[in-house]
Amino acid sequence: MASKKPAVQKSFPAIPFVLTNTITFIPYLVFLNLHTGVNLESVLPFVLFYTVRMTGIFLLKSFRLGLTTLHVLWLSLIVGGLGSIFGILGEWWLPCYYLAAVLIGLSAAWLPPANTTIKYQRKELNIEQQKSGIFDFLFLAILLGIFLGALMINFPGKRIVIFAEYTFLFLASFRTVNDYPVEDRKLEKIDQQTFFMKEFLLFLVYFILLIIVRLARALFDSEFLTAAVIGFSICLLLAAWYINTIHKNWKLPIWLNLLTFINGMCTNFILLFGTFYTAFYFGNDKITLYLYLPYLLGILISKLLIRYIYQLFPRVDRELLHIFGLIFSLLLLLFPAIFPFGVLIFSLFISGTSTYLNQTYAENEELPQDQRIIMKYSTQSKGSITHQLLLITGLWVMTKEFGISASTVLQITGHKANTPQTVQIIDTIHYVSIGILLYLLFFILYERLFKNREITIEK
Repeated sequence: MASKKPAVQKSFPAIPFVLTNTITFIPYLVFLNLHTGVNLESVLPFVLFYTVRMTGIFLLKSFRLGLTTLHVLWLSLIVGGLGSIFGILGEWWLPCYYLAAVLIGLSAAWLPPANTTIKYQRKELNIEQQKSGIFDFLFLAILLGIFLGALMINFPGKRIVIFAEYTFLFLASFRTVNDYPVEDRKLEKIDQQTFFMKEFLLFLVYFILLIIVRLARALFDSEFLTAAVIGFSICLLLAAWYINTIHKNWKLPIWLNLLTFINGMCTNFILLFGTFYTAFYFGNDKITLYLYLPYLLGILISKLLIRYIYQLFPRVDRELLHIFGLIFSLLLLLFPAIFPFGVLIFSLFISGTSTYLNQTYAENEELPQDQRIIMKYSTQSKGSITHQLLLITGLWVMTKEFGISASTVLQITGHKANTPQTVQIIDTIHYVSIGILLYLLFFILYERLFKNREITIEK
């Protein structure tokens, strides 16, 4: 069934792509660069954005309130647009950045799963998809170029440029959703249970832990670090007990749950650890060029080439291709001389794996249609948060192993310490992180090749 498309969607199909693929980390960099000292006022916007972005998906699962995916999409565009406007105003009044951080963080948590779900709903309804042309790629290059240029070049008002572009993207996106499918969900059809305590507790615990971790890193406070490590250790023991008691009731095979979880870990590894790894080996001024540019290019190349990779290996199951691709990428990242190339290939397979997982969840009819992709994103977020907490725990262990102060180690994450001892810590974390990810990926291969392969959904 064909549908008449809004003018903005016809002219600018690159807008949703740019918005959903940059909203999670461009504001991250903007708020990160806000603070040059250790005062709480300048640190708070970054801490709020990161924490809300990482935990917002659990808040969404806690309060469902009978919302359709389209409602969530509209809500994410509204809060994101308001957040961008507050981001512009923050240039003149700092407290506006606090509101911007929370609102854009919520949008970054809700927009990608909502937009992805809508895409699959349109496919199921046979709504014609807009094909990309030369003008679309040119417009895409301009939009991304503005972001990267503003990040790489220091000039007055660079944050205004970035938030102004996001304001335009959010406003333009309102027009692109006019013909999106909406289910006829009358009040009596809505699930009476609109509040889910387990998901809310998960949101609360993750939110508190990440706030503590981020304050520790931003303020170089060792007491915050110790509190975060103790809290994470308790949560890890509880999680291990909980998983051991319920995993036999899962309907999703372990390998698929783990692949989703580890894809989140991989994303956090490359964007979080990769940032200060790049700063140490190539300099702060090379982070955008050596890390974020290859990361964006990997996403773009994945959209263009992943189908051809499938065609090259027609007899190999797609999940195996993604697992082998992630393993190969991690091996490339072991060598500093080709680190930017490794980032590009790693990003390509992270993005390709995420797309494959989206399709796997979206096509399973046992889940409520509006919850399939949200479930995938929540599992992925758990992996990302777990990696973050494992990383900070590893740094805490290093303080004991190398006999240095916790505040010195925390300065590593702020790119403010560069000694032979700290370089040794960076290398250790680098190799241990890659080793853990490789171990988990090989475990997935074992589960996938020798255990039950049936793909069903967790209760």
